[in-house]
Amino acid sequence: MKIVAINGNPRAENGYTNILLNSFIQGMMDAEADVGLFYTQHLDIKPCNCGQMYCWYNKSGECYHTDDLRILYPKLKEADILVLATPVYIPLPDTMQNLLNRLCPFIEPYKSKEEEVLVFAGEITPLDWALSGLT
Repeated sequence: MKIVAINGNPRAENGYTNILLNSFIQGMMDAEADVGLFYTQHLDIKPCNCGQMYCWYNKSGECYHTDDLRILYPKLKEADILVLATPVYIPLPDTMQNLLNRLCPFIEPYKSKEEEVLVFAGEITPLDWALSGLT
């Protein structure tokens, strides 16, 4: 089993999130899982700012940014489990928020641009729609 764990704490290795995450990782490694650990603070993750949903309409599944997520995307695709660990700040730490926003290429688009506008203006919100793919 392949697991990718991402620590979104701005204090990286020095935060409480790391203590909890390391316990989880140790348990998974004891169960013979292949675990990769990444710290958002050590990655150059640009915010999603194309404003055009490039990863949906232009090149489905590809982000136009060339940053450290280009290295992480293949590992995420191979993973059986994705673990996101972050302190609960409002708002989330910026690097973790950037990562979450940039996971959009993993959601398979199934509507045209015009249909998306209609759906999002209707009864479901974009968050409801995105989460519906997780069940």
